[in-house]
Amino acid sequence: KLHVTVDGRYQPCERTGDLVVLGSVNEGIRSDLVQGLREDFHRAVEAGCRECWAVRLCRVCYAHQALCESQAASLTVSVCPGIRRAVEEDFQLLVRVLKAGKERANFLR
Repeated sequence: KLHVTVDGRYQPCERTGDLVVLGSVNEGIRSDLVQGLREDFHRAVEAGCRECWAVRLCRVCYAHQALCESQAASLTVSVCPGIRRAVEEDFQLLVRVLKAGKERANFLR
C-alpha cells in the first residue's frame, strides 16, 4: 500500500510516521529509496527469520523496522517475541473453536 501525507510525502504506510519517506507528489516515488527500504528490511529480518517457526505467518512490517531502527534496537529481539506470541494465541483460539464443534462454530461463517 502507499500512504500520502498531508504535505504530499509518500510512505509505505501511515504507521511509519516521519521515519520512512519514499518520495513525494512533486518528485514521484524514488526507486533508490524504495530499494534502500527493501534492503534494510531484509537485512533486519534475515538472521532471525531462517529459524523462526512463525515465518510464514509473520506480521512484521516496515513500521516495526522503522521504529526499531530509530531506537537502535534489534527487530528480532524487540518485536519478534510479541509477533510469535500473537500467532501462537491465534492458533490456540483456532483449536478452541475447532474443538467446540461444528454447530457452535457456525457463527464464524
